[in-house]
Amino acid sequence: MFKNLIAGEWVEGPHATRNVNPSDTRDVIGDYAQADAEQARQAIAAARAAFGAWSLSTPQQRFDILDAAGSEILARRAELGDLLAREEGKTLPEATGEVVRAGNIFKFFAGEALRVGGDVVASVRPGVGVEVTREPLGVVGLITPWNFPIAIPAWKLAPALAFGNTVVMKPAELVPGSAWALADILQRAGLPKGVFNLVMGRGSEVGAALLDDARVDAISFTGSQATGARVAAACVARGAKFQLEMGGKPKEHAERGVDRDDHLQVFGVPGMPRPARRPEHRERIKRKHRDEGNRAQREGQIAFTSVHRVAPVKVPRSSQAFTLGVPFAAERVGS
Repeated sequence: MFKNLIAGEWVEGPHATRNVNPSDTRDVIGDYAQADAEQARQAIAAARAAFGAWSLSTPQQRFDILDAAGSEILARRAELGDLLAREEGKTLPEATGEVVRAGNIFKFFAGEALRVGGDVVASVRPGVGVEVTREPLGVVGLITPWNFPIAIPAWKLAPALAFGNTVVMKPAELVPGSAWALADILQRAGLPKGVFNLVMGRGSEVGAALLDDARVDAISFTGSQATGARVAAACVARGAKFQLEMGGKPKEHAERGVDRDDHLQVFGVPGMPRPARRPEHRERIKRKHRDEGNRAQREGQIAFTSVHRVAPVKVPRSSQAFTLGVPFAAERVGS
């Protein structure tokens, strides 16, 4: 049984779910604990209790832990890539590549922990100085999707920890294995108890608890438009900061005269072997054909998978853009 991580302890949940390889249902990866709302609240309490000490940790302490985690991820790229491919369905080379990316993200933000800066600004008042410093927000709730089960948690988790926040993370129910492995690595890297808490479970229970709890200062979410709208509404209602990355769908339109084979070669063929996991990559090409004899116009459609990523995200104005690290540090002006 792979358990939830709460306050530095591995804790069984009231339920469990079996993680099965979607490509070979005979391959059982393991049984994973499922938290409920009460366990989510316990994890939030643990993160809140740990925030004071972690927010005062030195940049060097945070660097050491994040760099160690990144190094272990990279050293275990083959093992973790195999796990990711088995539970999510990517090809092994792509899964291993995602693991490498996650390790590099941790090492990058380890360096960022040493580079947190500020500003000294001249005041219009004589004898007064203005100093701008960046401080952690507090407890950050992370809700991550299934399509990049280790890279997206790394994108969210590493900057949150680098800037002194504590974290409660709920991974997608379909891919708990990669998130559990990440939690285990951070434990061994020396992360203090309660700084990172993993609660695997249903969004309707665990996710809702994160959204509604006033002790959670910020939410970072990647997922569907519909769920993102609910995240935004819940955070606005209680004044919490939030960041959304929601599904986008770019379209390709080929006018008359465009060579079909060339178009598919540029936009479709390289992406075809990949699993249909990227919501922004599943659209259609519309090709317009014109009959020169009777000027009649007809339209055909060819299913394809785009290889480029053009997904501008439409989010409420009160949300923050998806920029690494930005949602997890607040500016404070003192004089």
